[in-house]
Amino acid sequence: MNEDLEIKGRYSRSQHDRGALVRTIVAMANTHGGRILLQSIEGDPASLDLDRLDEMVNAYVAPQLRGIASTVKLDGAVEIVVPESARKPHVFVAELDYQLRGRTRGSFFPGQIWVRRHSRTEPAGAADIERIVREAAGRVLQALSESIANPAFPLHPSAKERASSASVAPVTIEDVTTEALLRTEDRAEFAVRVTTDPNAAPVNIDINRTYPFTTSALGDALGKGTNWAAAAVRALRLKNDLGYHYPVRNADGKVVVNKYSEAALQQLRDKLASDPEWNPWAT
Repeated sequence: MNEDLEIKGRYSRSQHDRGALVRTIVAMANTHGGRILLQSIEGDPASLDLDRLDEMVNAYVAPQLRGIASTVKLDGAVEIVVPESARKPHVFVAELDYQLRGRTRGSFFPGQIWVRRHSRTEPAGAADIERIVREAAGRVLQALSESIANPAFPLHPSAKERASSASVAPVTIEDVTTEALLRTEDRAEFAVRVTTDPNAAPVNIDINRTYPFTTSALGDALGKGTNWAAAAVRALRLKNDLGYHYPVRNADGKVVVNKYSEAALQQLRDKLASDPEWNPWAT
């Protein structure tokens, strides 16, 4: 075994085995991802499917972990693939107890962060937390740098600049604090200021370009109906996650249309590819 591979013997579905599996999945997601091989499991191996894994893990951690995949091998073993999470750290918010030799023990506790260290799954230490924070900050700064260098949205001058000049002043980055402001005259866009200077031109993200799909359009793209798509985005917890969903509101704050990104459509496509008969109402 090593940092990105864990081989377990018989998975009995006991509270002890459940806790150990959840702990390892979360630890891998909090480190660099990896694979878990369950050599044999109690009952039907196919019953340990993707939905059950997501549901099982996300009952104990926040933010929710996505992208876990499982495959049943010809010999009945189950391989679980855990991607490195872009939303780490995933922190335990609930505990799981089990009985051992007549005593109650805990697999994990609220507030804990678990990581992989060499071949072991262990609670995170100060160095692990520093690594996670540095990696997260690096991803944010890299994405910001790429967005500014190659914007996928139009740049508009502020109202003050439009009144004083026909040219658009460049956006300057003085820090990484952002201020999102909805434009009252155009609800299809919102302004993001990446500077502390209130006179700098805001970057207006085009909602219709960033989130091109309505619920109905998602259904059409997948050969499904609007109601199916609405149930599916709820079942996969895509709604209210800005990576996938943006609610367009009117002047009274009421949501008038839900818009979804390409990433949301891909999540639904991936789900149907892995389970063509998936019923989002039964989730």
